[in-house]
Order: sequence, then C-alpha cells, then structure tokens
Amino acid sequence: MISYSKVRFFPILLFFCGLVNFSATKKAIAKVEFSQRLMGINVRMVVDAPISPELRRSVSLAFEEAIRLNMIFSDWEGGSEISRLSRSSQYGNSFPLSNELLEVLSYSQNLANKSGGAFDVTIGSLSRLWRIARHQKRLPEKQKIQQALKRSGYEKLIINESNSEKYLLSIPRDLLIKNSCTKSIERINSTFSKNNCGNSAENLAANIQILTGLTVNHFASFNFEGFENIIDSFGGIEICVDKTQREGFSFELQKGCQTVKGSTALNWIVSRNTEVLVGEKLVVKNGKDISEWEKMEGVSDLSRNDRQQYLI
Repeated sequence: MISYSKVRFFPILLFFCGLVNFSATKKAIAKVEFSQRLMGINVRMVVDAPISPELRRSVSLAFEEAIRLNMIFSDWEGGSEISRLSRSSQYGNSFPLSNELLEVLSYSQNLANKSGGAFDVTIGSLSRLWRIARHQKRLPEKQKIQQALKRSGYEKLIINESNSEKYLLSIPRDLLIKNSCTKSIERINSTFSKNNCGNSAENLAANIQILTGLTVNHFASFNFEGFENIIDSFGGIEICVDKTQREGFSFELQKGCQTVKGSTALNWIVSRNTEVLVGEKLVVKNGKDISEWEKMEGVSDLSRNDRQQYLI
C-alpha cells in the first residue's frame, strides 16, 4: 500500500494514457526497438533480446510504469497528482502525497532553502502565464502577474511527513485505466459493473487499489436526492466563495460565506457553466437582474471534484 504524507499549501499557485502500440523493428539480430509517445516525447526502448511473449509483457510493464509516473508529475495532465495539488492550494487545505511526489517536493524545498528561493517549485502560476504569453506573442497583464506572484513562494509550501491525519481522495470518473478484469483500457466508472470478476463495488475497489495502492474496506453509494437529504438533515451547509457566482436559475452564491440547502449545494458542485459577477450587482425595480456576468475560468470535471472535496 502506498503510504501518504501531508502537504499544507497556502494560496500559491486526463489522464495521458498512451495505448501501448508496439512498433517493433529489428535493428540487428538480437536487438528489438519499441516506441510509444509518453510525457510529450517519443520514448524509445531498445532491447537486446529476441521477440517473445515474455519480452512484450516486460516492455508493456515498463511503459505502464512511465504512464503511472506521468500521472504523478506532469502538469500538462489535468488529472495528475501535481495538477490536483496545485488546484487544491487555493483552499489552503492538506493534500495527501504519494511517496514519489513527496520525495521530489522535499528535495525541491531543500534546494529552495539552500538557494534562498532562486530555485522555487511553486512558480506554476507564473510559468503558466509565460507559456500563454509565448503562444499569444504578447506580455501578460500586470494584474495577472501580481495575482500569480501572490500564489507563489516556496515558503508557503509546508510539508508534514507525519501520517496521522485522514485524507479524502477524488478520482475523475472519466479517468482511463486498464481494467483489471477485462484487461482493456476503459474509464474507471465503467468498472462499477457486475461481471465475472465480482460485483460492482468489488470491481471498482480492485481497480482503485491497483491504481493508488489504497485498500477500499467500505463502500457507500447515494444518488443526487440522497445527497440533498443528507445536507438538509442537519440544517444545511456553509459554503464560502471569493466571488459572487451563479448558473442560470439553479443557484446563486454571494461573495463570502452562507448556509445553503442541499439542492443549492448540489447545483453548485455539479455546475459546468458557472458565471461570476463583474462589478456591482444591479437589480431594477421589477426584480430583473441587469448585472454583468462572465464565464468562470477553469470550470471542468476536475474543478467539480475540488468543489466536492471542499464541501465534504
């Protein structure tokens, strides 16, 4: 089982699955080359052995390990561990780390301390601005640079290697995995089905364990109505947002904190078309809202996961 340590991130800052298509080319009598596109480049593997089922299995396992590491370290993949850590930093909450990412971040913080911040692993928001600037061929706006600077700084990254806290892990429903039962590449939500390997919960639990190293000991399932009823049973739940936001007539949350019913909480966490208020809210005498609203940036299934974790 993968052990997890805690990182507390104050405001700073799917899955690339290459299907293993073997292109084997005889370079010499005993050398075989395999290639696959991984981590943004073409990865070549030259093996000094004749082709055999055992060789293909070994190469497949090597590429699968590369995919696994890519899903930890790649900030180009929205579902990777480092991307989820970056998104969670805006809430200042703890985030469980795999051993691999813990090792890299600990080493990075050591370099940052020794260099006085010349090396800083938290500059993701800034580097992202310059990636966009290079593509658009114009400098970022000063306001956006200032916002990115506020979210950067290695001193804001606090790593706690104790394992005494409990954590919540969200897995995107469209995450592509190799189904341990069917042996095919499928979305993880498709493993929640009855087949020759076991019942729905057992199949899902088995694939989560293979993916994360975590054993699932208990399972609970509830629908949207059940979600609303749970929240309403204890009188609503508090939601705090930094901007007034809405989606059509399904919900509207004011800037700051408010206690909402289960239906509002549900509509907020599943919203795909969230809008934020621009300037002051303007309502005319007949009750019509004539305020200016704009689409919230970065709304996706992954950001909906972040809202769900925040709510829980």
